[in-house]
Amino acid sequence: MLDVEWSQLERALADLQSQLRDGLVAADILDLTTRVSLVSFNANPEASAQFVLMTEQLNRMLEEIMYPGINRYVLLDLESDHSAVVVRSGADMLLVMLVDNTRTTLGMLLAVAVPGALETLAAARR
Repeated sequence: MLDVEWSQLERALADLQSQLRDGLVAADILDLTTRVSLVSFNANPEASAQFVLMTEQLNRMLEEIMYPGINRYVLLDLESDHSAVVVRSGADMLLVMLVDNTRTTLGMLLAVAVPGALETLAAARR
């Protein structure tokens, strides 16, 4: 299990809720080494597990075609005005979010929420 400061992980979720407001439908911060949820908000454990697998498969595919791997995040534009955002924090933590695009902006998500979450997740490591 990751050696993290739990209060920082909880702060990351609280900050996301504050920044994205009603636009944050669900969020889950996962330990990639154990695939266990560390903290979550309205999360769907099955969906989170599938996004872990998707991220691993996408990275393998990129490697096979000699493309660079995923850096900070993957943004999926979903039907019904929603987005799925998968944010990598190092090789051992993943933040999975479901966002309602009618209740927040892409600018707030990509310019404020994702960079802030990355900073807080990095600070959570001991």
